[in-house]
Amino acid sequence: MDNNNLSPDDMNSALFAHINLDFFISGTRNLEGRQYSETIGFLNKFLSSPETYEALCLEAGGKSSRGLSFLIQKLSCLNELTEFLNPKTLADECNQVKYKKNPEARPLGLSGNYAYKNEEKIQALIKEKADSVVGMIFENFIVPENGSFLMPGGWSGLKALASREDTLVKEDEKEKAEQGITTTYKPAREQRGGEPGHAIVYEFKKDQDGNLLFLIINSGAGLNHHQKMNQPDKERFNTVKIYKILKTELDKADGPEKFKVFMAELVKPRVLPLVEDRDPDKEIIYDANVLYQQVFTKIAFLNGKEVNSKDVLGEGYAEASMAQVSGTCTQASLHELMKKDIEPTDQKLILFYLKLKSIELFNTKLEQSFNAKDFGLLKQAVSNLAREMRALKKQKIKLPEAVEQRAIKIIVKVEVNAQEKS
Repeated sequence: MDNNNLSPDDMNSALFAHINLDFFISGTRNLEGRQYSETIGFLNKFLSSPETYEALCLEAGGKSSRGLSFLIQKLSCLNELTEFLNPKTLADECNQVKYKKNPEARPLGLSGNYAYKNEEKIQALIKEKADSVVGMIFENFIVPENGSFLMPGGWSGLKALASREDTLVKEDEKEKAEQGITTTYKPAREQRGGEPGHAIVYEFKKDQDGNLLFLIINSGAGLNHHQKMNQPDKERFNTVKIYKILKTELDKADGPEKFKVFMAELVKPRVLPLVEDRDPDKEIIYDANVLYQQVFTKIAFLNGKEVNSKDVLGEGYAEASMAQVSGTCTQASLHELMKKDIEPTDQKLILFYLKLKSIELFNTKLEQSFNAKDFGLLKQAVSNLAREMRALKKQKIKLPEAVEQRAIKIIVKVEVNAQEKS
């Protein structure tokens, strides 16, 4: 059997919702927030399948076919880096760091020596990973035709669970309460009650002069920090923000080391929120504003400057977005990545066929083992697909006849099943 053949086993309700139902799953914890390894794995398999090329009649050797081949290579790179920079794995390593007593860094009201994880060792572990990534980037660009290097970005959400720090504070407050003393200290985690994370894709590539470009490809939180696009209907933003580091800066004696320092800053937001028992004075609650205003701006280490995305991507690329609504960033950011390498019309056809294929697989899975909640997701996805068919026709984008017939068939089939089950 061809390893690129998709089967119903490749599909689950959360992945299905990520592909089809961004506007409808906000607040559903069991459907939001999938890992890149899952979304990349399915998309790569879909794009690598000969069936995809055949169904969409993509011209062999054409621009979109070449773009797909390049995109598959980039997704493979992103998948490898996702595993290498797995935030939970790295956070687990940091959580093994021994405690260090620091009587000068006690929370308010605590008596005695209070121990936190050794911050220097935590930072050293992250820096070691970042150094390796920088080495991979430089090694990648030894081969000129590679041209691009992708890595997972964004930030991890705070755990809603109380840390050891919170527990000790509560014990101390209980002791003081018995003595009639009131304390007001609450750690950041307890104050905020847990914060959601967000996934972004980072891309490093060289321009024709050998300068290094840092692309931030975002589909959601933080888009307000991107270039605003003039749209008559709603407020939209360019999904790509770009910084340039001059070749002369990287060629300096301290250039590579400064790049490693900046890379560590990019890695920290995905790891540090998952590390327990850090000194509260060192803890940062990451969100979009912190990432864009305090992390990306540290590219100033290398005299990096923001550049107009049109100057890099060309006048033909000006993708505007209103941002995703729910926690589907690990899927939506991949769709934004696709838009950079594929002809606009072909990109819309590919995304339509991705949704159609996922619906067919999910329907087959439900026929094998029916679930009422999942069938509700299927009905909504089919409704969205019908709406997209009408939108494509309005834009005069013609679906291949076989794909159109498959879409009509699954729409009718699900509607009939819905009537029978009502």
